Amino acid sequence: AGRTAVVGLSYRLTDGTARVVTARGVEVPADAAE
Repeated sequence: AGRTAVVGLSYRLTDGTARVVTARGVEVPADAAE
């Protein structure tokens, strides 16, 4: 459980909002992935 979040690629948008894209290509808020 949570494996996809661990291997996700995190990045920040220009507005400073953090996002995490998991290995499955699902984009979720960074706070939800932690």
